[in-house]
Amino acid sequence: MFMVRDMNTTVAIASWDCLKGTTATQVDAVSDTVTRFVSPQGQFYLKRKASIPLVTREVRVLHILAKAHLPVTLPLLTYDQRPYVADGSGVFCLYAALPGTPYHDCAAPRGLTHATALGAAIGQLHLALAQCETIEGFATFGDPRRSMIAALRAERPGACDVEHLDTIVATLSSPEGLPQTLIHRDPHPGNLLFEDGQLSGVLDFDLMMRGPRLFDPCYCTTGMLIARFADEAYRASWFDVLRALFAGYRRMVPLTAAEQSGMFTMLAMIQLIFISSALRTYRPDIALLNQSALFWLHSNRQLIEEAIAVSQE
Repeated sequence: MFMVRDMNTTVAIASWDCLKGTTATQVDAVSDTVTRFVSPQGQFYLKRKASIPLVTREVRVLHILAKAHLPVTLPLLTYDQRPYVADGSGVFCLYAALPGTPYHDCAAPRGLTHATALGAAIGQLHLALAQCETIEGFATFGDPRRSMIAALRAERPGACDVEHLDTIVATLSSPEGLPQTLIHRDPHPGNLLFEDGQLSGVLDFDLMMRGPRLFDPCYCTTGMLIARFADEAYRASWFDVLRALFAGYRRMVPLTAAEQSGMFTMLAMIQLIFISSALRTYRPDIALLNQSALFWLHSNRQLIEEAIAVSQE
């Protein structure tokens, strides 16, 4: 049985009463940071955290989101009434599982209602996160355009078509001119749960930062594109998914003119982030997949702009 990094079952059970009589299974094979516990009291997720200050900030945010009636789960308190356990192998939090399932299938025509619901959920999340502006200590997104290309040249020379990527980056505008807020930074469909057509859970706030609020809905749409990028028919219908998701988002948070014109910039930057991350973690196949997606997005830039314009009507 594989556990989160070096923390074993005995330490976890000794820290949280709800884990007595549990079995544990690994649920995050990529990063080894999450373990699911199944006990007579329900399902729980043990997560490794980067630091205690990060946990402290997350707890403050989650309290505010919960008061705003957003369905989130706070770290459960230990026997010592702390929201974490820190031992020689790291910092760990335990969360109770939330009800619901993700909307992974957003393909047209029936799945478009799911895409709209995802967009509305991200808009609802942003309205709640706007109440957290006084919380300090978060990293900022900034303007990573040039540093991204420099990193790509340094990471794995020859793995990607950096010259082509560079020509695309030269066409991008600065994200610093877009409305900034505290963003989730990882709102892929798997982190948004629904039950009976209603948002029932928002998960995984580990990557929160201050940045363009446009990042989150764009991140969700690109995640759905990459998941089925090899499917040519789905790629053709993805513009409908994009339109539907932003129609839902706009119901909660109207886009500014700068956000509408900056849509391709944000989609492209997200792909560049994926490419850089894949190369840094020695996954050239994933880097090339995201590079292909970026080139495809660039060749369809006009269709993207038209889809966004229609979603505003």
